[in-house]
Amino acid sequence: MNDLYDFVCLVHHELTSKDFSYIDLFETGLKSDGVSPDESQINVYQLFNAWSVELLRKGKVLQAGLVYGGNEVLKEAVELLDNANDLIRNWSLKNQSTDDLNELVKSLSEEPEIIKRLTPDTKGRILYLLTQYRTSLIDDFSATGALFDRNRNYEKAALAIIEKGISSIRDWQETLEHMAEYNAGNNSYAPYIGEGKSSTVKSTPKQLADKAQRMKQNETWLKSNLLCDTDDWQQVVNAISKL
Repeated sequence: MNDLYDFVCLVHHELTSKDFSYIDLFETGLKSDGVSPDESQINVYQLFNAWSVELLRKGKVLQAGLVYGGNEVLKEAVELLDNANDLIRNWSLKNQSTDDLNELVKSLSEEPEIIKRLTPDTKGRILYLLTQYRTSLIDDFSATGALFDRNRNYEKAALAIIEKGISSIRDWQETLEHMAEYNAGNNSYAPYIGEGKSSTVKSTPKQLADKAQRMKQNETWLKSNLLCDTDDWQQVVNAISKL
């Protein structure tokens, strides 16, 4: 169990080596034809991303060198995997709960090393969740009576994901692609559910066009709904320009 962090690093390495285009490390729940269900019928890549997000939502941050005995982070990680079906079901919900994001925001604000190892799918889902939270500027009071801007913590968490977690232009594109899907019917955004990445299933021209459009829509939405401050968005532009 002390190898979980190493496994997360392995997944990221495999994705990076394929320029974030695909990964054959996991079963997708489908056979090589991309249609017929395989024996497990579990999209393990989707499960991996759901597990990664849920760990951070619970404030549990994997680190190198953790030993299972007595370690709450690893215990929580294993217990979550024992409920794989619940993780996948919650990942696939169109209406994602944003009631328990404080631990996630707190974890990201500390800029842990694991940020650099998250998949684009995981980073995209986190950014989606962060865009769903907005409150009035004056939200709470600290013990000293100073005004507390809760929104600012969410904005800083998003900037941490982008500045510390995005390693290439392709990574940024994939993160945007896997962030959300726009519904023109009701002018709303739902979380992107996604699928397993496989080298045996190629995208059609229409799928590629849809991806490009989704990336553009999501970038605009991220800017207008979360990182709308001019200085914040300039930080994003600066970070991406250095890749």
